[in-house]
Amino acid sequence: MPAIATAKSTKLLFASGFEQPVTVEPKIQNGNWRFPIRGADDGFAWQSDLPGGTPHAFFPIVPGWKPVDPYVATRLETVPGPHGGAPTRALYQEVTQNAEFHPKQRVRNQFPTHWRRNRGSVAYWIKLQSNLAQLMPRDGEHYWRQLMEFRGSWGHRTDYRIWIGVVRGPRGPLLHWRTSGERRPRTGGRIIDFTHNARRPPVPLGSWFRFKVRWILDRVHGRLKATVNGIPIVDHRGRTQVSNRLDTEQIFKLYTGANSLARGPAFQRIDDVELRSWPPRR
Repeated sequence: MPAIATAKSTKLLFASGFEQPVTVEPKIQNGNWRFPIRGADDGFAWQSDLPGGTPHAFFPIVPGWKPVDPYVATRLETVPGPHGGAPTRALYQEVTQNAEFHPKQRVRNQFPTHWRRNRGSVAYWIKLQSNLAQLMPRDGEHYWRQLMEFRGSWGHRTDYRIWIGVVRGPRGPLLHWRTSGERRPRTGGRIIDFTHNARRPPVPLGSWFRFKVRWILDRVHGRLKATVNGIPIVDHRGRTQVSNRLDTEQIFKLYTGANSLARGPAFQRIDDVELRSWPPRR
């Protein structure tokens, strides 16, 4: 293969369809509760082959001194899948009710990876709940739900954060996609660095769609591109970090506002995840 073609290709770093013998293990207590995931399918093992080199688990931000089951659920289920409805084992994530056991650390259902690199790509099938519009209604309030986030790891407060999700504004007639980059000053608070809203394609509710995110984290020449079923919802070029490294990619994120959770549980399903390198520009 010519050198230029090789440089432009991507390398598959990890893949899983959540098939046997992959399992989400029973919850364990280590400060906060966590749900480890183990096993290997598609030629990759969740603990040894996933980029990051640290024990991988779902973190709901529920302290060990509280029961976790009333707040979150994480498991694998056999359901009609994204490929013509054929049965598949998929990841199920739920946040059942709102709580904040530590200041500014509300309950959520998230899965962080620690690549220790500034570029990459993740893609998977995801199915949002069919009643999401009822949990985020057009009633004059602001509603938000994150699907993926770049930020600092536990105990490392970074000075930048990026998130991608679904929102409905106070006057918004439709749910739509939003991507936001935020500076996080040491003095606290946040300053919006960039925001991109996309109303096309429509947010699929109760049906599978392919979600893909590619990123380059850089102080000047960064890039963030996300697509839904191949249609771009953001293609940002410019700053994607400030001084501190964004050292965790929360690739499966279920985090939503208290006003939405007051109307009912938030849940989603995920299948066929792939993590790849993203080659340097030529």
